[in-house]
Amino acid sequence: MLNPVLAEIVTACRALVPRTLVDLERGDRPALVELMTPVAKAFATEAAQEAAGLAVQVHGGYGFLREYRVEQIARDGRITPIYEGTNGIQAATLAGRLVRQDGTLAAFRAEIGDALAAARSIDTAPLADALAAWETATAALLERSFPGAAAVPYLRLTGLTAFGAVWARLEAAAASSRLRAAATFVRRWMLPEATHLAALCCSPPLPDVPADVFEG
Repeated sequence: MLNPVLAEIVTACRALVPRTLVDLERGDRPALVELMTPVAKAFATEAAQEAAGLAVQVHGGYGFLREYRVEQIARDGRITPIYEGTNGIQAATLAGRLVRQDGTLAAFRAEIGDALAAARSIDTAPLADALAAWETATAALLERSFPGAAAVPYLRLTGLTAFGAVWARLEAAAASSRLRAAATFVRRWMLPEATHLAALCCSPPLPDVPADVFEG
């Protein structure tokens, strides 16, 4: 589904990715950087595809034509989930290895907790609910020896929670009514997806499919 207010996604990704890069350069939060590297990459590149698709859509049929250039943006955006490690590999890395790595989960909890504390002046209940959903999904993953189909929704859930934390900080510091309105949209219309993603992560693993199913 196309997001009706795509600026929310773009704005937060422009904060989420550089914040992770700053942490990498400073070197004082290696566990958080380890976890956030695949999350920031995958979440932002999925957002790039959504932005490009909406750019084509608002141009109507002209958006599909080369003379308007947005079709090139759509093609360029499509490669981003593939290079530098496909998003599927990033999801498997996060859900299969990084959740079991010392310090990563605690670092992420602390990051979201800091955002909740910094945004005490606003309604942080949706972000707290997203964090609770992430905790539930994480506990379910840790009980599995292999994340399987839960890896992709888990990566999306982790990214969405981090995305919500970015917006909580932005809203708490916002001076413009436009920015506050955008933050309200994020809280009311985007963060509730976390509950659904957690439910997917907690679903029983998919059964093995017999090999003869694919035989002619």
